[in-house]
Parts: sequence; C-alpha cells; structure tokens
Amino acid sequence: MIDEFLLNAVLLLFGARLGGYLAVRTGQSVVLGEILAGMLLGPYVFGVFSPTSPEVMDTIAQLGAIFLMFLIGFHIDFNRFRKFLKKGMLVAFFGFIFSASGGLCLASYFGWSLSAAYILAASFAVTSVGVTYELLVEKKKNNTRAGVLVIDSAVMTDVYSVVLLGIISAMVVNANPIAAAGHNLIKISLFFAIAILIGKRLVDLAVSVGESLNLRLKEGMFSIIIMLIFLGTYLSDIIGLYSLIGAFTIGLLLEREGRKKVEKTEHEIHSMAYGFFIPIFFAFVGTNIDPFLIFKNVPALLLLFTIAVITKLAGSWAGSILAGLSRRDSLIVGLAMVPRLEIAAIITQTGLLYGLINVEQFSLLLATFSLTLLFAPAMLSFVLKK
Repeated sequence: MIDEFLLNAVLLLFGARLGGYLAVRTGQSVVLGEILAGMLLGPYVFGVFSPTSPEVMDTIAQLGAIFLMFLIGFHIDFNRFRKFLKKGMLVAFFGFIFSASGGLCLASYFGWSLSAAYILAASFAVTSVGVTYELLVEKKKNNTRAGVLVIDSAVMTDVYSVVLLGIISAMVVNANPIAAAGHNLIKISLFFAIAILIGKRLVDLAVSVGESLNLRLKEGMFSIIIMLIFLGTYLSDIIGLYSLIGAFTIGLLLEREGRKKVEKTEHEIHSMAYGFFIPIFFAFVGTNIDPFLIFKNVPALLLLFTIAVITKLAGSWAGSILAGLSRRDSLIVGLAMVPRLEIAAIITQTGLLYGLINVEQFSLLLATFSLTLLFAPAMLSFVLKK
C-alpha cells in the first residue's frame, strides 16, 4: 500500500507544481493551475491518478486544508484590521449577503437540495483577492483607499466565511437547521472569545516550551506550533464546530500575540505547507472534477458565473459607496472582490466529501470559480487603464 501511496503522492505533487508553474507563466493563479492539473490526472480525463487507498490521500489533502486555514488566520494583521474594521465590514457584509442570497436563489431555480443550496450560498459568499491584489500592486494602486479596502474587506470576508462554515456544518446534520445555526453561532462566538482571552498565555507557554524542546536544530518551536494547530482543529471538531475553525483560530492567536516570536517557525510551516500539503489538496480537489459534466451543462455554468460576478460586484460596490469611496474606486473594489477559489474549494470539497453535493454540482461550482479568477483581473486591468 505504501508504494502505491508514494507513487500517487508524487504524481499529484508533480502535476500540481507543473500546473502551477504554467499558470503563473500565463499570468494566472497558481491555485488554478494546481486544480486543472488534478482534473487532468483524475479518473474523468486521463485516469493517471487512481488511488487504491483513497482515505490516505484524502487525509493528506485534509491536512493541506488545515494548514491553509492556519496560514490564512496567521496572515491577518490585527493592527491594520482594527484600523479599517468598519469600512472593511461594510464592503464584506454587503458582498457577502448579496452573493449568498444570489446563491440561494440559484439553488432554488436549479431545484438543488437544501444542503446543496447551503454549499452554493457559502461558496458564492467568499472571496479570493490574491491575483487581483497583485494587479493592484503592479499598477501601484495597493496603497490607495481602494487598494487598502480590498485587503481589509477580504479579511472580513474570510472571518465571515469561517463562521458560515461552522453554521452550515451544524445545519446539514440537524433535524432543526435554524436552531442548529443559532446554537453553533453561539458556540463559535464563545470559541473565539475564549481563545482570544487565553491567547497571550497560550503563546507565551508555547514559546517557552518550544525553546526548551530545541534539542537538535532548534526544531522544538516547530513541533509546538504543529501540535497547537492539530489541537485547535481537534477541539473545534469535538465540541461540534467545523474542524477548520480551530486551525484558523490558532493562526489568529499566534499572529495577535506572538508574530515576532514565531515568525521563523511560520516560514518553515509555510514552506512545508505550500511545498507539499496545500498543492496536493488543490490537485486532489481537481481530481473530483468531471469536465464532461461541465460541457453538458454550459447554460447552467454561464448562469452560475453571471450571478457570481454580478452579486459580488454589486454588493461590494454598494458597501464601498457607503464607506465613502468614489464610484470608480468602488468599482475597483467590487471587481477585486469577485474571484473565488481557495476557501470556495474547501467549502465545495467538504460538501462533496459529506455527500451534500454531487459530482456534477461540484464540477460546475469549481468551473464557475475558475472563470471568476480569469474574468476579474482582465476587467480590473481594463478599469485601471482608464
């Protein structure tokens, strides 16, 4: 079994690296290349990747999602976050509500199940501004009011998304989804509050223990941080929250209380995660895409794409106007918020894993997010030239 696992790991990792390289060379997101590579390697196209022990590869992929959520939380700058909190909340809130509502309406129109509607709404509500922000940096617009608001809005959207994931995880397995949503929202709030209250002590203890465990090459801190990530994930799971909330919260705590203390270790975790686990996660996501089902449902894909763009653009534009930006800057923010991929991939992969959506729905959603990643930078570049 181990030899087959190793071969599959090599195939997925090589495919992800090559796909990411080609995507970057053509000006696209590395994540898009990794997912497309997985799709080509998967059973619906060339069938090169066919694990005999899928639970092992699934575990590796889930570890990739855990590390990704930790790093998302760790990269939230609390000082900047507090400074632009109100404006970022406005943009994120309107973009979130418009997109989630559009997703629910579409699910009803398509006749999807209630659980599939939740997944559609949640994945529509998130954002992924990495590519568009790089374009703002290239055009020297990242330090403008619009550029700053893009990042702060994306941060708030990430927080909303994590909370929404926890709520959905309760709703889809409970006979009374409304009561479960309220119950889980309270639990999430308490989880965050308790974590923040004990954060300083937790980090100080982790740092001192980590330094004491530096037995060989100062690897003790690395071990402690990994244990904290896994412990946070485990605790959020056993108390009935979505497991990735724990990894996200540990990232928030470490950034808030100990960025300077663990910065070197974070770099090591970043290298490990993005060098192995995260590329495999996105490639593994790609193996579940059936492109032939997408080709059979092009009208549905176009409708999904249109609503995804319009709702996020309109919501973020409205929030930006209320935050005091000009119409042009509001348009820039709106376009920058349109792409979805990383967290959307986690949501849809989770939905597929637990049988909340089928392969056809999963494939259409991933294709939709990929199109937003192609569309938004092109339109943003056009607007910035004017």
